[in-house]
Amino acid sequence: DLRDRTVHLRQHQGFTVPAGTEHRPRAEERAIVLMVERVGVKQHGD
Repeated sequence: DLRDRTVHLRQHQGFTVPAGTEHRPRAEERAIVLMVERVGVKQHGD
């Protein structure tokens, strides 16, 4: 989910979240999330 919309993906699809965009990854079923970040990116949140 993004602040103003929900992005629905099918199997084997991906989505790039623009830098600085508030988002919440979630899935109704088991899913694998691949995160690629630059060196030095600081983690925020839980």
